[in-house]
Amino acid sequence: MSENSMEARFGKPIPAWLYCEETQQPFTNCTLCNISLEDTSYTVCKSFSRLSLESEPILSFEIAVCLSCSQNYSNHISDETKKALDALSRTYPKLKPSITADVILNGDTQLQKPTCAITNKPTEALYEYELSAFVSKNYVLGGANMIGEEAMKLMSDCLSDESSGFLDDFFNSLIDLPPEISVILRDKKLIF
Repeated sequence: MSENSMEARFGKPIPAWLYCEETQQPFTNCTLCNISLEDTSYTVCKSFSRLSLESEPILSFEIAVCLSCSQNYSNHISDETKKALDALSRTYPKLKPSITADVILNGDTQLQKPTCAITNKPTEALYEYELSAFVSKNYVLGGANMIGEEAMKLMSDCLSDESSGFLDDFFNSLIDLPPEISVILRDKKLIF
């Protein structure tokens, strides 16, 4: 990789809080199709929850999705849902972080953990939160995004019945959990 690549010039190294929990390293393969992520761009999504603000957050799930799988996933989201999510992101612009703004405005060499895109709360003030970031050649481009429980509810409210059914099926096929845990997580909708 050339030090003059866009990723090296404008990206930030992947922080440990976006690593795969199992390996404590950056993700190596797409969760969905298992393709190597070494030479492709991908999105990392991690979800955490806890019973009290005093307890440590517990990882609910994590995935790394290559561009091809992400596009395929996006094709299954209804136009109605996409329009509702676009309207929500106009109200809350941090839901769609800007790569350009992050590169120009943020001179930090390390990626900082974000606050909720809607409430601006840090992870320490949230019972549930999801982190996501766009990664290319081991660099995060455009910063990381985080949504807390209030933002998750607003995004979930944007889902059409068609999209909600697709996401339920997608989530159930992605994560093989015991029935008692599946019941707890059934209302989670993975939107990336």
